[in-house]
Amino acid sequence: MTGTDPEDPSPPDDLTARVFRALYPGFDLHDMTGTWLAVPAGTPWFTGPAIGEIARQISARDRPAPAPPADGHRPDLPRRP
Repeated sequence: MTGTDPEDPSPPDDLTARVFRALYPGFDLHDMTGTWLAVPAGTPWFTGPAIGEIARQISARDRPAPAPPADGHRPDLPRRP
């Protein structure tokens, strides 16, 4: 039998990730060096060696400002006696 071996055989751990992705297509799966992270598909996620690094990533990200209430009504504040 003649043939060539695949250039890049998939490691056994990759099979687990492929099965997970096939079973749960609504989730993104990320390998974080020994820890797996599954988040709903399209959900932004941040990682870093320190919380400060994650905060910088979030702060640098363009986000729309929260929308004002639809009816423009503000709740009544309690009055002092």
